[in-house]
Amino acid sequence: MTTPSDIEPTVFAAPSGGIAAILTGFLTYRGKARRVAHAYVFVDKAPTVQASAPAQMTLDELAQYTDVLQRFAAELVKLNDSYGHPGA
Repeated sequence: MTTPSDIEPTVFAAPSGGIAAILTGFLTYRGKARRVAHAYVFVDKAPTVQASAPAQMTLDELAQYTDVLQRFAAELVKLNDSYGHPGA
């Protein structure tokens, strides 16, 4: 089962190379934490996002995966908006 801690933001006090934050989403898949989403939040442009899914999932695992992605997207929107890129 996933928990709120499976979305991990890393916010830099001073942006590094134009990157203001990194956001990572994890799914506990068959007993192991697996990265399923990753985003860079930039100071001067829209974020870049990568997502991946296990090749095979049960219906419960699919529900957990979509839950992680929805919460990941919501957190990414908040981070992105905080850097003046609403809706980007």
